[in-house]
Parts: sequence; structure tokens; C-alpha cells
Amino acid sequence: MKITLSAFVQLFLLTFLFFSCKTKDQQVENKTSNQKNMKIASAYTIAFYNVENLFDTEDDPKTSDDDFTPTGEKRWTEERYHKKLKNIAKVASAIDSELPLLFGVCEVENLKVLTDLIDEPNLKKAHYGIVHFDSPDTRGIDVALLFKKEYFEVLKTESLEVNFKNHPNVLTRDILYVNGLLNGEEISVFVNH
Repeated sequence: MKITLSAFVQLFLLTFLFFSCKTKDQQVENKTSNQKNMKIASAYTIAFYNVENLFDTEDDPKTSDDDFTPTGEKRWTEERYHKKLKNIAKVASAIDSELPLLFGVCEVENLKVLTDLIDEPNLKKAHYGIVHFDSPDTRGIDVALLFKKEYFEVLKTESLEVNFKNHPNVLTRDILYVNGLLNGEEISVFVNH
């Protein structure tokens, strides 16, 4: 699916959003057989975090990520990479002691950095799942959604391409669309940068 800039502006997007949603403890009629095994959250946090250039140290020949390599301009080493992962996980755990149930992130290079991030000790207890697509962005940065698998069931995902009518050669990050069940209710989430 392609999306024009004008349609892009009309979408309700999760952007720098930090909020808590409270629900009464209740039994919710489950909509699918999988949802029957899902936990019901009586309170939860949904968050968005720009992790600012979360690159691994490997050069991807398909993108302009050369600055984020050990020999690149940023001198991006494994030590610096792991320190950044640790710091992001520390900030995420400070948002909510139980960790965000849905956690949108932007400026991530690939699935590997997301996997490394959710393996950090401060995030591991959340048992996050990942929704991610590689975008056509020239630097190779993307958006993603982390979700607690025991509370949120993903039903549909899509990468929505952004096209600029007056600048057709500009490649940027796609918008991530995720539809799923949370507390037995169907919700849609858009993550963009």
C-alpha cells in the first residue's frame, strides 16, 4: 500500500506518546481461540521512543550506514553499541516498572538491533514480540513495535510506503501499521517517524 503526503498527514499516528490506560478488572469475551490464552491487563502503558540511530556495527552495503561502523566517522564499536542498548533499556524500564505493553520505537537499523534490545536484562522480563519491516530509507533506519506477547495478539501488519508528490525520488521510512487484540478489543496502532 502506498500513502501520499496528504493522506499521511490525516492519519492519527503514535508520535512521542506516553500515556497510561486504566481498565476495570473484568472478564472480557475473547474474540479468537488464541485470545483465550491471553492475559487481561487492568492497567498498562503504551509508549513511543526515538532511540536515535540504533545501528549495529556491521556495514550494510544496501544502505548509507558507513558512519556507524568501527572505522566510520562515528567510530561505532561493539562496546558503544552495547552501552547504547543498555541505556535505552534503562530508560524504557523507567517509563513504567512493568514496562510498556506496546512500545513503538523509531530510528532502528534492522531486526538484529531490536532482538539485541529486547534481550537486555531490563527488558527481557517483558517477553516482547517484534513487528518490523525494512524501509526504503537511504540510511536504512526503520520504525518498529515491541509488544508483550502475553497481552497483545497481532492480527495484521503492514508497511505503509510514504511518497512525496513533489519529490518522487525522496526515500524515507515507512509507517508501520499493526492491528491486534488487546484485552479482547481490536485496536490499530500506527508507528511513524
